[in-house]
Amino acid sequence: MLLAKVRIDVEHVIGLLKNMYTILQSRIPITLLKKENDKDYAFIAKKLTVCCALTNLSPSTVPF
Repeated sequence: MLLAKVRIDVEHVIGLLKNMYTILQSRIPITLLKKENDKDYAFIAKKLTVCCALTNLSPSTVPF
Protein backbone atom coordinates (compact mmCIF):
# COMPACT_ATOMS: atom_id res chain seq x y z
CA MET A 1 0.00 0.00 0.00
CA LEU A 2 2.78 2.44 0.91
CA LEU A 3 4.65 1.68 -2.32
CA ALA A 4 1.55 2.46 -4.38
CA LYS A 5 1.16 5.81 -2.61
CA VAL A 6 4.80 6.72 -3.26
CA ARG A 7 4.42 5.75 -6.92
CA ILE A 8 1.39 8.04 -7.27
CA ASP A 9 3.31 10.89 -5.63
CA VAL A 10 6.28 10.38 -7.98
CA GLU A 11 4.00 10.34 -11.04
CA HIS A 12 2.35 13.52 -9.78
CA VAL A 13 5.71 15.29 -9.49
CA ILE A 14 6.73 14.12 -12.98
CA GLY A 15 3.47 15.54 -14.34
CA LEU A 16 4.15 18.77 -12.49
CA LEU A 17 7.60 19.00 -14.07
CA LYS A 18 6.17 18.44 -17.55
CA ASN A 19 3.53 21.12 -17.04
CA MET A 20 5.90 23.70 -15.56
CA TYR A 21 8.70 23.39 -18.11
CA THR A 22 7.69 23.22 -21.77
CA ILE A 23 11.05 21.79 -22.83
CA LEU A 24 9.98 18.53 -21.18
CA GLN A 25 6.65 18.34 -23.05
CA SER A 26 7.88 17.66 -26.57
CA ARG A 27 10.16 15.13 -28.18
CA ILE A 28 13.81 15.58 -27.38
CA PRO A 29 16.11 15.99 -30.40
CA ILE A 30 18.90 13.42 -30.58
CA THR A 31 21.46 16.24 -30.58
CA LEU A 32 20.53 17.07 -26.97
CA LEU A 33 21.16 13.48 -25.89
CA LYS A 34 24.76 13.36 -27.09
CA LYS A 35 27.66 14.28 -24.83
CA GLU A 36 30.36 16.67 -26.03
CA ASN A 37 33.07 14.56 -24.41
CA ASP A 38 33.40 11.62 -22.03
CA LYS A 39 33.60 13.78 -18.90
CA ASP A 40 30.55 15.93 -19.63
CA TYR A 41 26.83 15.34 -19.16
CA ALA A 42 24.41 15.50 -22.08
CA PHE A 43 22.81 18.90 -22.57
CA ILE A 44 19.32 17.58 -21.74
CA ALA A 45 20.60 16.12 -18.46
CA LYS A 46 21.79 19.59 -17.45
CA LYS A 47 18.42 21.12 -18.33
CA LEU A 48 16.54 18.40 -16.47
CA THR A 49 18.73 18.97 -13.41
CA VAL A 50 17.91 22.70 -13.45
CA CYS A 51 14.16 21.99 -13.85
CA CYS A 52 14.24 19.58 -10.90
CA ALA A 53 16.24 22.00 -8.76
CA LEU A 54 13.78 24.83 -9.45
CA THR A 55 10.88 22.51 -8.65
CA ASN A 56 12.55 21.58 -5.35
CA LEU A 57 12.57 25.27 -4.41
CA SER A 58 8.80 25.57 -4.83
CA PRO A 59 6.28 24.52 -2.16
CA SER A 60 5.82 20.77 -1.77
CA THR A 61 2.96 19.07 -3.58
CA VAL A 62 3.36 15.86 -1.58
CA PRO A 63 1.82 15.93 1.90
CA PHE A 64 4.06 14.83 4.76
